[in-house]
Amino acid sequence: MFSCCKYRVLWERIRVSYYLQIKSSRSATKQVDFSFVPNCFSIYQRYILGFTPKQLQRLYVRFQELGKRKPATGFLTREDLRIREVALNPLGERLVDIIIQDHGNNNRIDFQQFAMVLARFRRGKATTSLNTKDAKLLFLFSMYDRNHDEKIDRNELKEILKLMVGGNIHDEQIATIADHTIEELDADGDLTITFDEFCKTLSNIDVDEKMSMKFLN
Repeated sequence: MFSCCKYRVLWERIRVSYYLQIKSSRSATKQVDFSFVPNCFSIYQRYILGFTPKQLQRLYVRFQELGKRKPATGFLTREDLRIREVALNPLGERLVDIIIQDHGNNNRIDFQQFAMVLARFRRGKATTSLNTKDAKLLFLFSMYDRNHDEKIDRNELKEILKLMVGGNIHDEQIATIADHTIEELDADGDLTITFDEFCKTLSNIDVDEKMSMKFLN
């Protein structure tokens, strides 16, 4: 059975806090000029993000640390996000794809976009449209739906399965798992998994607990 337990494993493998190592920025805050943070955001944007000014400052520190160019350019590229934690993770490249392709522009992401991505994973009761259960699940859904047609088809499911298991399972077995998963979850008979069908699979999961991280103040 792929369903719930596999989705939980998937999230554990893409947990953003491990990839971006937000906590590691604590010691660097005194050396970084963040005078424009959070002033770079409008009042409305700060409300939508839900971060405190100190949390935004800490995120900005990490954002600058990830940038490898001197002087700083104000954006991150795909290469900047390929840190060691990403390189070692079988789903790391897929996560980079989502951050750069879905939430950035012209193959790069600026700090505002970076903060908007991470705002989805604030822990606690949803206070804005970004950290709702649906927003978290939509991010996870996008790990599969890379053609953005709002459905997970057989080929997309096979691709993510290959990333998760590597060469440990033959292609025929992966195809069988994909077919059985679609058969199990496809309620409308279109041979794909829609977002609603995907969410129903995870209806008994504490999404806030599984897809959240603690941001230091």
